[in-house]
Order: sequence, then structure tokens, then C-alpha cells
Amino acid sequence: MKSITATLYIASTPEVVFAALTQPPGVAALFFGSRLETSFEPGSPYRYVGPDGNGGEAVHVEGEVLAFERGARWCVRHRAGPAWRTPGRVFESRLTYELRDAGFATQVTVTHDEIEDDDPGYAHNREGWVIFLSRLKSYVETGRAFDVPLS
Repeated sequence: MKSITATLYIASTPEVVFAALTQPPGVAALFFGSRLETSFEPGSPYRYVGPDGNGGEAVHVEGEVLAFERGARWCVRHRAGPAWRTPGRVFESRLTYELRDAGFATQVTVTHDEIEDDDPGYAHNREGWVIFLSRLKSYVETGRAFDVPLS
């Protein structure tokens, strides 16, 4: 099993950062126009649904909520949506967002673990979480997430 951890400090409160990760304006800005569908209750499903590039919509990521503490921690069982899956195989992993008040800022740590050794998404995610945290920082501190090419 593989693991990825990325940490960044954002000049705001944990509540504001958490809202950016979970509420419609931030979700749309950070996840390329997607919306988050979930009740946040442990055991409930979650899905990021957004533009498919052809004028329709697709489920980009889905899974189950494992734990949720508003403003502090959100942990999910994570799967690529149907459009992104490797044919014949569904790779699952665990994804945890943790926020800690650092006094002058919020420390945000993303841990993406329980990644199967042959998961083809590992290389993309290894680089992608650092970029995602940088986009989150930009969004929270300036109101705009910088664009990144979708590949």
C-alpha cells in the first residue's frame, strides 16, 4: 500500500478553510465546477458531480464518509468516478483532510493512503495534492483558485 501526505498553511481560520472544502462556492471553484453531494454523516455516500466536457455531467469521485468533524477533519473512502476508472477494476483508497489552528493560520494536511500498489492514479495524485492545497490557499486568501490544465 502507498500513501501521500501534503501540508500547507493558509492565512485564515479552520472554519473558513473547511467551508471552502465543503460548501458550494468553494467546491465549485476548487473542483472545476463540480458540486458535492453528501449529508456528511459517517456511512453516507458522497459524490463530486460536475461537467463532463461534452455539455453533460459526470460523477468524478465517489465513496463513503468515514468520519466528519466540522471545521477539523473529514475522512472518506475514495473511488474514481465511472468515467475515470480503469476498465474492469475499481481502486479504492482513504482520503483525510485535517485542519489545525496554528494561531497565525490554519495548518491543512491531506493524507491519501491505503492506495493499492498498482493504482494507476497514484502518480497523478502524488503531484496533484500539492497543487490542490496551493489552489485551496489561493482561493481562501484571494477569493480565486488559480487554473490548472486538466489532463
